[in-house]
Amino acid sequence: MSWAQYEKVCEKILKYLFPNDLHGWHSQKRTDDGLNRYDYVCRVRPTTEFWKFVIDHLDSRYVLFEFKNYSGRIKQGQILTTEKYLLERGLRRMAIIMTRVGAEPHAVAMTQGAMREQGKLMLIVNDEKVCEMLHMKERGEDPTDCLFEIADNFLLTLPR
Repeated sequence: MSWAQYEKVCEKILKYLFPNDLHGWHSQKRTDDGLNRYDYVCRVRPTTEFWKFVIDHLDSRYVLFEFKNYSGRIKQGQILTTEKYLLERGLRRMAIIMTRVGAEPHAVAMTQGAMREQGKLMLIVNDEKVCEMLHMKERGEDPTDCLFEIADNFLLTLPR
């Protein structure tokens, strides 16, 4: 699957999973200086406990989505690229990084450092978790419960 095809599939999945939770899907958005481009950014609507958590406790009105169509685990360089798009003053302190098979340990350590030092939460969501959320949606359950579980596991195991 090409990068463009992967982005389109991810977009369809996200719009299916969160039709009322996210608004204003902006694709391939560039920063004003033209130097940076991220895959998707959306405004968060506080419709579930997870999205309320994002707004109230992370002070983030926007969520950034990055789609990493790598056959292997993503490396710390991909995390650093995503981290620079998250801005406290821009009310953009949350990213969901969709990846085929997850992240290498050093990449996870980078996400931990960004949270610990700057309050930037980056959740890594692999294909397995995406499938779990799709099954939840099909059963009439809330797929944000899966995101909250990923966030809880991340935050509860965050090292000093």
